Amino acid sequence: MRGIRGLILLTMAALSVHATDLQVGYSEKVVNLPENISLAGYIQRRLVKGSAASYSRYFKPSIGRMNDSVAKTIVIDDGRQLIFLSTLEVIAVEPELRARVEERLRTMINRPLELNMFATHTHSGPGGYVKVKLWQQLATDAYFEDVFNQFAESLVDSAMSAYSSMEKVRMSYVTGSVEDFIYNRRSGPFLNPKLHIVKFVNSKNHPVVSIINFPIHGTALGPENLLVSGDLPAMVENKMGEKTQTPFMFFSGAAGDVGPKIDVITPTSFETAAITPYPSLERIDGFTNRLTDKINVFWKQTDFVETKPVISKTFNVELPLAQADLGACMRSVLPRPFQWVANFFFKIKLPDDLNRPMVVNMVHLSPLTFYMIPGEPIGEIGSAIEKYSIDNQFPNPMVMTLANSYYGYILTEKEFARGGYETCNSFYGKTYGTLFLSGVSDAVNSFNLFVKANRF
Repeated sequence: MRGIRGLILLTMAALSVHATDLQVGYSEKVVNLPENISLAGYIQRRLVKGSAASYSRYFKPSIGRMNDSVAKTIVIDDGRQLIFLSTLEVIAVEPELRARVEERLRTMINRPLELNMFATHTHSGPGGYVKVKLWQQLATDAYFEDVFNQFAESLVDSAMSAYSSMEKVRMSYVTGSVEDFIYNRRSGPFLNPKLHIVKFVNSKNHPVVSIINFPIHGTALGPENLLVSGDLPAMVENKMGEKTQTPFMFFSGAAGDVGPKIDVITPTSFETAAITPYPSLERIDGFTNRLTDKINVFWKQTDFVETKPVISKTFNVELPLAQADLGACMRSVLPRPFQWVANFFFKIKLPDDLNRPMVVNMVHLSPLTFYMIPGEPIGEIGSAIEKYSIDNQFPNPMVMTLANSYYGYILTEKEFARGGYETCNSFYGKTYGTLFLSGVSDAVNSFNLFVKANRF
């Protein structure tokens, strides 16, 4: 009798490991931006002469808004810890902004929590929030404390509203393909068109929020655009919202060499800015209509999956000293007859605040595993991460980039040697990709052991 009782208890304990009740909340808040704030992203918007305007010192001021700039947050609660996933319609994440918001949340919520913050990578989002001086000169304009604070407040508000609106959900998931909508903008042969959709559905069978994750540069609008806009990611989110009457959040995959295939003739990143064509708003609208029609088909096909306790861990990836190859940068913008000028430029060391370990976060929400990468890996790098994941019994990897900070483009040695714009913005030399993948491989191996040791 005692043996039977023990067997029953063991069976009940085993069953408790295999299913976890999830609660999920979602909220979005408009970021109240100053009028005429500059747009961060394109060097072509750089002013020849500095300006005394309030919020556009180095770059042209915006002249209006195509859409409101929005901070969005999903919070996932398995009863033990909280995982916040927030997005901003900006070019990249300022790490001090993420730290500020996470600290605020910890003081307001007396529970273990983790915040992962993502940029959609629009090049028509606001500047003024980045503290790294190099980025200010190249893309984001001068730093303004009130702009930084407004972003922080909007993120905290969206996170707390999401937290207060949590409800019990089931999770459904599907993987599809969007190969007809993207292309390798470095004219390379590799393309990973994998689309992931995660849907959180409440007890009334209504989606609380859905995640879209696939590799595409969210930069359809060119430097001539002076309207604040979330660009492609916001357009996709909004159109999917209109189709389904439910909210969506977009997270970019490994899109370092992936562009939106809007026109039959697509530009490459080896072409100079002066001759690279940008599509019209009419073409962009048609493209996003076709793309969201495709996404909607897969969204309707998601299957419910059994969830287990959320397990997360942070890993450091050591990198070489940061440097800029000015010759590569010049070659990426000079017309072909003037490429020889680049030979007179050399490599320079970059600021100390770029010389820190890269932090990679991993979240296992079985059967899914999220890999939060603070940079722009090319597709080949992203596929290598997926392989490491599958080899370690994490069969459904989702590579989510532009997370928590920014470490530039992550290229293989072969792609680095080819040069181009991405090489100019790859800050850790030709071995960057190799060292990054080595560090991530070790981290995934360690994460596998950690997950096995912490199954509840």
